Amino acid sequence: MGHIKSVLGVIIERSYFYGVIILDYDNYDESSSITDPSGFFAELESIYSDTNSGEADKSADSLLAELNAEQKAAVSHLDGPLLILAGAGSGKTRVITYRIAYMMKKHSVQPSSILAITFTNKAANEMKERITALVGDRARYIWCGTFHSIFARILRRHAELIGYSDNFTIVDTDDQVKLIKDSMKELDIPESKVKPKSVQYEISSCKNHMISPEEFKEDAAGDVYRLMVAKIYKRYSEKLVQNNIMDFDDILLNMSILLENNPDVLDFYNDKFKYIMVDEYQDTNLPQYRAIMLLASKHKNICVVGDDDQSIYSFRGADVRMILNFEKDFPGCKVIKLEENYRSTKTILEAANEVIANNTKRKSKALRTSGAQGDKIIVMNADDQVGEAYFIANTIKTMKQKGKFGYSDCAILYRVNALSRSVESALREKGIPFKVYGGLRFYDRKEIKDILAYLRLINDSKDNLAFERIINVPKRSIGDTTVEKIREIAIEENRSMFDICRDAASYSELSRVSAKLLYFVDLIDKLRAPIEEKSFRDYVEYVENESGIIEEIIAQREKKGEVVDRVENLKELLTEAAEFEKNHRVEKDEDELPVEITDDLDELENRTASTTSGLLTLYLENAALYTEGDSNDESEDFVRLMSIHSAKGLEFGSVFLIGVEESVFPSYRSITSEEDLEEERRLMYVAITRAKKNLFVIMTRQRMLFGQTQYNMPSRFMREIDPALLYKMGAERKPAKTDDAVVPMREDARKSIANALSSGFRKEASKKPKEGLTPDQIKAGMEVKHDRFGIGKVLKVEPVGGDALVTVDFDGMRKNMLLNSAGLKKV
Repeated sequence: MGHIKSVLGVIIERSYFYGVIILDYDNYDESSSITDPSGFFAELESIYSDTNSGEADKSADSLLAELNAEQKAAVSHLDGPLLILAGAGSGKTRVITYRIAYMMKKHSVQPSSILAITFTNKAANEMKERITALVGDRARYIWCGTFHSIFARILRRHAELIGYSDNFTIVDTDDQVKLIKDSMKELDIPESKVKPKSVQYEISSCKNHMISPEEFKEDAAGDVYRLMVAKIYKRYSEKLVQNNIMDFDDILLNMSILLENNPDVLDFYNDKFKYIMVDEYQDTNLPQYRAIMLLASKHKNICVVGDDDQSIYSFRGADVRMILNFEKDFPGCKVIKLEENYRSTKTILEAANEVIANNTKRKSKALRTSGAQGDKIIVMNADDQVGEAYFIANTIKTMKQKGKFGYSDCAILYRVNALSRSVESALREKGIPFKVYGGLRFYDRKEIKDILAYLRLINDSKDNLAFERIINVPKRSIGDTTVEKIREIAIEENRSMFDICRDAASYSELSRVSAKLLYFVDLIDKLRAPIEEKSFRDYVEYVENESGIIEEIIAQREKKGEVVDRVENLKELLTEAAEFEKNHRVEKDEDELPVEITDDLDELENRTASTTSGLLTLYLENAALYTEGDSNDESEDFVRLMSIHSAKGLEFGSVFLIGVEESVFPSYRSITSEEDLEEERRLMYVAITRAKKNLFVIMTRQRMLFGQTQYNMPSRFMREIDPALLYKMGAERKPAKTDDAVVPMREDARKSIANALSSGFRKEASKKPKEGLTPDQIKAGMEVKHDRFGIGKVLKVEPVGGDALVTVDFDGMRKNMLLNSAGLKKV
């Protein structure tokens, strides 16, 4: 018998035989049932427990020895709902993995009865690796993965219950748009009235909030545009099922529908998943929340881990109320706060606590550490964004030289992507390797590259690469076949593609599209003509306006917020042009050449020009060098530049937080909404807690942003930090000291933004004062008149870099336009 026990013990230890037979659902036939009439499996468990219980207890107890009191309480909790409020840097991943290991070792919980869900594949893989290190191969029977991977696995097993077959396809964004376009064609809805990518955003938003096509149609009431979207949404949903296709939002939505509408399926998974753990719970949306609530409805052994203070993804559908209401969903649940921070100094944590304490919709908690007090937070008040950038570059260079930090220990964080440009330039000049995360480098962004291509072709009509990039940007119905014909002729005749277009009518193979090609040639000639009549900054703005790229960006409206970001990037290019002109234009002497070129390559940036065309030549050369700058360093030792959103979950020895000014951070789009302002404050909290040893907060007395100079007050968030924690550098700033100043400061910020770009994107044909409504005057619901489209109703107004993006319904035709150039008048 002893030999049998030993063999069986090995079987169970190495293959977890019991779990495989009962719960390997990939090979389990639901039509049959597994019974244990002889009690064989129970006897196996009894043998295994009798033989190994002491060893298991010892191993489990050793886990607790490595934890603090709060972590121990969380890890040792077994039955009943548990809310773990895990502050930044509090070791939540260790708590999650140790808790699972402890459940298996101490309480013999079957791994296949554990469901562990997180948001990213990276986090899921890390979790699996850590658990495997603690419990061995048995970890592979735990259901551990992302919401999408776990839910898709379940949906395939029950696909027929929701109208699918088990081999359904999950489509990406491009395929979604194609299906939407097909639906629109079938419904005879032209793209001139409804943009497919706008519909895609609307549909995704509906699914995130569990709004069906029928409910969306009912809510649309008499809104012509929304009624069209409702029709497309309905047809699109039908086509998904007909084609056995799900999009990413469907995976979440259909899981909730499956469980709600099929009690037997819900019962099965209720019994299967006796213990459920959800990481980053503050980032859940409604379908995820509903599905988790259903899965935990029987045993209520659910543990959610998260931090309401780090809920910063509302634009993706995340709802902070999910974690705030967890105690209402599960009355009597145990709440454990992980407040011991293992990342940052006391100074940094005290500042973070003081900022986030000003939010009203949060769970009360405060980070603490047994570590050192640490250095004060350095607050630098620079003169402008150039001073800001060089302060950062010089500081990083000094820290590297003194051996305090490597480049990879440093991160530069910002609220607005456009702020990275000047910092990139300074780092590049100082020879500091860097990489931009969470987005493209400034010069690599599509809209910037498109404008640069226009400028390149204006500067040199032989630039075939620039020609090919923009011949159909904005779209002119010039297809790839036509471009290929132009290319072939140009090669045969040894001429530029642009010159071939100028003579398009002479070629029979181009005759059908000759009018379109000649229009493009005329556009470039028109753009080139007034170059010497304008400053370099004004000329770049002229090209941005007249090229049609602005209109295309607005028309595409790819997703919420992207229009704003792309337009703001183009505005920021005007700042670059103005700075370049300031540094490189010289007054022309009578006998002076347009461009003076030095022989010393190290002095390349000091070359000068006395004409706008000369400046354009120099600028394009510099821009070409900049776009290749990051590829020179192949090592891992580089500075990280990223948005605060991209930095969540990361940590760095030294963090530089830039643009900490009213209307920049917090964003001017958030200061009129208390809910949005609280999310901005959570962003500030996340930014502060990324720093381990040193935090630098940089603001400027004046900032040239989006093409105009702004004079912003220091961010209100800085007033929320005890001055004793700060070491101030630069010129003295005196922010308002009372809350009474918030309203006028908000008004000043609004006026500053509104006035900053009042000349932005106007047509250059007239120098008359601008006519039409301003961002201060227009409101949703207002009736307006447009010279071309007639009478319309304003549906939406969104601030954008001192302008406003307005959506107007002109008798069923919805138009998006920038207000300052729209010429709208009040009816």
